[in-house]
Amino acid sequence: MLNTALMQIKARQQRDEAVLFERRQQLYQDIHELKSIDSALARTVARLFPLSGQIAETETLRQEYFLLKDKRRTLLHQHGYAEDVLDTVIYCAECQDDGYVNGKPCRCLVALSAQLEKERLSTMLDLHGQTFETFRLDLYNDARDSDGQIPRKLAQANLAYCRDYAESFSLKSGNILMTGAPGLGKTFLSAAIGGVVTSKGFSVVYDTAVSIIAMMEREKFNNQDTAQGSAKYLGCDLLILDDLGTEMNTAFSQSALYTLINSRLYKPTVINTNLKPEELAARYPASLVSRLRGLYSSLAFCGEDIRGRT
Repeated sequence: MLNTALMQIKARQQRDEAVLFERRQQLYQDIHELKSIDSALARTVARLFPLSGQIAETETLRQEYFLLKDKRRTLLHQHGYAEDVLDTVIYCAECQDDGYVNGKPCRCLVALSAQLEKERLSTMLDLHGQTFETFRLDLYNDARDSDGQIPRKLAQANLAYCRDYAESFSLKSGNILMTGAPGLGKTFLSAAIGGVVTSKGFSVVYDTAVSIIAMMEREKFNNQDTAQGSAKYLGCDLLILDDLGTEMNTAFSQSALYTLINSRLYKPTVINTNLKPEELAARYPASLVSRLRGLYSSLAFCGEDIRGRT
């Protein structure tokens, strides 16, 4: 997303330059003397640079430069314009709109990249409505269920864990496996995590297991370059894989999921599933389940579907 953000910065520069060019041509027509003053200023500046060490001539040219600047300023004011009307707009003083400072992404580039990432993610998740602040614990039952669990207490613990995970997120953050019946807040908290993580400038990809497997299957059997299509899943800073267990249970899907999860063992990943741990063990190979059990922090949800409650 940094490249996309940089392209937007360069495109903005081109638009600004085009506007500035048109404005300059119009002012030169309206204020005839302005063009000759600008030309004289350009010649004076060009003569100043080669004169390092020639103090007397340099001082003469400096005086000439400031006289021309004063004349230009007065002329523009007389016609109702500010003296910087033809100056190039600089949006970031740190990088001068280059996007990089000392070879590293500038804060402005990182911020724009985060904004674009959040806008993209917002097309798939409700990042504005599903936040940690809007997560409603009062919708959960506070009575023990048949397994002796208290839904509200579990939800409160999951909320705290996910909030801490998002706020302290780094490329070394661990993985999360959310389990429980539909409508208990798994996707909600995933969206909240995604919103916070993208605001920090990290790349986040959200998709369902069905969509990911379908994409990988198309690549394989259409003889396409798998790396190209899978790059967004394998290379993103955080992958949110929703609805694990809803995909067709085939040899290919199991192999594809194993490849994806194994490739991201040490890249932060959040997986949501409606399956219980024992159902995961029955559905998937032991090699895949062992990774989910050993390298993912498990957050269990219980209770009744809270969707639609007010």
